[in-house]
Amino acid sequence: NPAPPATFEVTSLGKPAGKWKGQSLGSFKQFLGRPSVSANGDVAFVALLTNSDALPADVSAPPPAGLFLCERRQPASCDLQPIVVSRQTIGELGGQLDFTIAVNPLEESSSPDLAERTPGINAAGDVAFTAATIDPDSGDLHSAVFLVSHGGLPTVVVRDGTAFGGSRFTDFGPPSLNASDLIAFRGSLEDASTAVFLFEDGALTRLVTDTDVFPGGPDDVFQAIDGFGDLMAIDDHGDVACSPAGLFDTRGIASTDGEFGTIVIPHGGDAVLVGYPGRDSGGYGRLVGGSLGPEGGSKVAPPGLTADGSVLFFSDLTGGYGQAIFRASPPAYDLSLPLVLFGGSKADPSPVGGFYSAAVSGPATDASGGIAFYTRLVGTGATEALIYRSSTGLGTEVVVGDPSPGKRGGYFAGPPFGSPLLNDGDVIVFKSFVAKGASALGIFRWSPANPRVSTVVATGDTVPLDGDPPIVDLPGDPSLNAAGDVAFAAVVDFGTSKRRGIFAIDAAGTIRKVALPGDLVPITPADTSFSTIAANPVMLPDGSVVFRGSYSYDDFLFGTVREEGIFRADPGGTLTVLARSGQASPTGAPFFRFRDPAANGGMQVAFRAPVGTLDEFGDPSLIPIGLFLVDPSAVVTAIAVQDQTLGDGLKVAGLSGKPAVDAASDVAFLARIARGAGDLT
Repeated sequence: NPAPPATFEVTSLGKPAGKWKGQSLGSFKQFLGRPSVSANGDVAFVALLTNSDALPADVSAPPPAGLFLCERRQPASCDLQPIVVSRQTIGELGGQLDFTIAVNPLEESSSPDLAERTPGINAAGDVAFTAATIDPDSGDLHSAVFLVSHGGLPTVVVRDGTAFGGSRFTDFGPPSLNASDLIAFRGSLEDASTAVFLFEDGALTRLVTDTDVFPGGPDDVFQAIDGFGDLMAIDDHGDVACSPAGLFDTRGIASTDGEFGTIVIPHGGDAVLVGYPGRDSGGYGRLVGGSLGPEGGSKVAPPGLTADGSVLFFSDLTGGYGQAIFRASPPAYDLSLPLVLFGGSKADPSPVGGFYSAAVSGPATDASGGIAFYTRLVGTGATEALIYRSSTGLGTEVVVGDPSPGKRGGYFAGPPFGSPLLNDGDVIVFKSFVAKGASALGIFRWSPANPRVSTVVATGDTVPLDGDPPIVDLPGDPSLNAAGDVAFAAVVDFGTSKRRGIFAIDAAGTIRKVALPGDLVPITPADTSFSTIAANPVMLPDGSVVFRGSYSYDDFLFGTVREEGIFRADPGGTLTVLARSGQASPTGAPFFRFRDPAANGGMQVAFRAPVGTLDEFGDPSLIPIGLFLVDPSAVVTAIAVQDQTLGDGLKVAGLSGKPAVDAASDVAFLARIARGAGDLT
């Protein structure tokens, strides 16, 4: 029988960081990036430090930080040691190491979870990492990928300015490292290209680039790559898996930004596009893309590689099947049935009860074929768990609310409160997870007049439909009006299926259904019904609820047509279409698709929408985006449109985020502004 798994603390904030050259490094202040784990259970990570004697506070020097290795000596402990610290001089780059400077100029260095700060580690204890250097006198910045052999000093693998293929490197992503010290990484060049590279035996090879195209779609449609996710995987054979960006499903409502997929490059072989939008999953809908949902911070889920060269990857699915982790094995890389299903109509049961609701991480894998993933849970007293599923299918878990190891006590904690809502009556409504309670998630109410927190709705509550089906999840954000009415999205368990719909609850606690998949849509043909309902409704002052939904119908000429729209349901349940795809916008171009609506105290609702057609622009990412207002009678007004001129040589280069609109229909929104002939933003 296998030994029971050991859970132990590597370190925590406030704990001593050890010594460097006989002097105290102080204590851990903040962890940067993500930790990496080797096949031996060793852990490498980057952290900021405080109260350091070895790296005393100095505003003219890089902040105290280091790269640390915790070598596993016993089943439930490891020995912690620094292997590289900031301010070390790298002669080849003419500066000192600084772990807080972003190597990728498009990243924000203040982010503690910056992917580029994630090191790579192998079973020998060798560590690879990406970092910047700064000359404290001149301020000159450089960057490189480094390798630290066990017990050795950092050596430069490749640096900015290194010549390659007629161009030169400008920046790098985090490296992945295998047992033979082969290093895979994303690199960008001065010619504006980005590619995945392999460092082997002192030489660099370009494995796949953002100018490559792959067959991937119906009717021999080719997928063109437009960049890569930062994190990738490499196995001990030298096979590499990565996440290409800018992919599209031509059979569905396409994303205007493109989606992430999965490519595997067998060592010495050609790249294979394994996961891409539109690929059929064999009975579980089509693949959508490899970005996690809101539960995972909308980050790219990096793939994993098993010992036999199979690639594991995450994808959203069409057809109400939620999300899944798949395996594709060489040489054909045909898809397996889903290894794990999250959410949707066929979500897998979790080993702690309830079901997997949504992935919070991509899959990690070990030499025996086991996989680990972080997941949201529904239908149980726990909100989230770290799951290890062995190759035999048995599951082991660490659950939010479980006691943490060690003598310091405490519990594994999940995410805190959601963003609060406040109306003019000083009523505050917020969403929060609950650890080890009867319900794992709820929406709550508080006000100065009633200072005791009360529950608006929680998982486990039933909704007023046939059979009194229970709520198993509360995705998205609720909405509140001045009367205290709340609109919210809920996943309801109907026994044979789970469906996400929109509901409303008044100040007295009476729940009503607003919309569910399968409900009829008031358009022609008359039997058109909702396919999906988005999770962020808007509650209007009169108790009406506005939401986004998609629907499909059969057309004699075009087959199945998939569209989406913005809808309003009045308190009596009457549904009207405020705007729909294909409808002419105020710009004259048709709405292509929609973002979630927004309002704050008034009857008018703001929304963002691309306007144009695929026939006109070819690439969905090129379709311009507009910001619009719509009133309850479905009159739409344009507020701002991409490429709109503003005077003084300025124009709107892009629109992003969620707009805000008040009772007077004043609108505030985020936009990128371009100036001059070169469209500098």
